[in-house]
Amino acid sequence: MTSFSSSANASVPTPAFARWSLSQNCDYREQASDPFDPISVERELRPLQEASLARAESRIVDGIAIERSDWGRLKLGDGTLVRSEIRGFSVAEILDYYGDEESADATCLGCPANTGEDRGSKWAGCFGLVLPADGASPADLDSALEASGTAELLDAAFPPTKPRWFGWWIDGEWSVTQAEAFLAALDRPAFDGTTLKQRLARGDELHEALARSLGNNLTLRVAAFPPGRIESRNWIVDPHCPRCKAPAEASAKFCRVCRRAGGMFPVRVRKARGERPYHPLGKLISAERIDAVAEAVARSRIAD
Repeated sequence: MTSFSSSANASVPTPAFARWSLSQNCDYREQASDPFDPISVERELRPLQEASLARAESRIVDGIAIERSDWGRLKLGDGTLVRSEIRGFSVAEILDYYGDEESADATCLGCPANTGEDRGSKWAGCFGLVLPADGASPADLDSALEASGTAELLDAAFPPTKPRWFGWWIDGEWSVTQAEAFLAALDRPAFDGTTLKQRLARGDELHEALARSLGNNLTLRVAAFPPGRIESRNWIVDPHCPRCKAPAEASAKFCRVCRRAGGMFPVRVRKARGERPYHPLGKLISAERIDAVAEAVARSRIAD
């Protein structure tokens, strides 16, 4: 799942979202339980992707990659940030798991599935996630699609659902027709000039994945997740349709979104994924080294 956090007594809602991966064999993926499944690929390769993103965004100090939001708070001089709780990880330790930097370069650079290279990120750009941007709901996306004239294009390619979001992920992998339709839909502007790509968080990454899928004959695999909430260390998934993953009443015998007949999945409780590979620096390095890292980030703000 995507990263969310919750205090001991708070409940944090999690929106509907989807994961994708481009099907491509490599040595790293052989360690995954299913080398083509988006969930398995994310579990195996996320630390490498995070190390690559931290390097591309210059968020590494003294070998420690700092989590993006904590980096931003340090740069702004946020005095409320408890230094021992700053989240980070040792880049050397992550690379050691995957062999070394040269091994990562040899595996990922030039790989047709590696979308990260187009954004300055070297490694593990073959998977990602997507969700409605800025807190929008799946139903909100329908209005944008109808305003841009792309609704019919997508309706002809994907299983019918209302909202349409839930139909996009039902098949588990996209055909060439579906990939072409969605790529075209991502770029088509509505009356206000916005595109579906802009209305999806990380829609630019999905756009690049689709372009590479079509250009290199790579299958795009997808997996949807229903809404839920994080409570303490648990991810509580609301009752939902087994087929389209739309929320539903637990007692329902018919999905109002995809028209599937049959029972719904009940509430499910799973351990929240957490923020791996990030951990509080207080658990990783000495207080003196944490201070040195924090002060180095602060100095970089002054230099900027």
